[in-house]
Amino acid sequence: MLQGLASGLKSTVAGVKSGVQGIYQQPVKGARKSGVKGFMTGTLKGLGGAVVKPLSGGIDFFAKTSEGVHNMVRVGGRTRQGALLEDGSQDD
Repeated sequence: MLQGLASGLKSTVAGVKSGVQGIYQQPVKGARKSGVKGFMTGTLKGLGGAVVKPLSGGIDFFAKTSEGVHNMVRVGGRTRQGALLEDGSQDD
């Protein structure tokens, strides 16, 4: 569960970082490529990314955390020493 939480948190932080960086990187890229028109397009892309990327990271946070919880409480399989196997026997 903690691994899923850590992975999801890492994804969220990366999404926020990427979104913030895009606010200033995209307009510069656009301006270099297409001048004023590219600057305006880059600005819109940067602002869109500033919303979408952190949102995507947040969704990934919940997905990874849920996956970790699911794996922790899953019945069957060898998740830890002493767990019950699918056939009902004890894994020692």
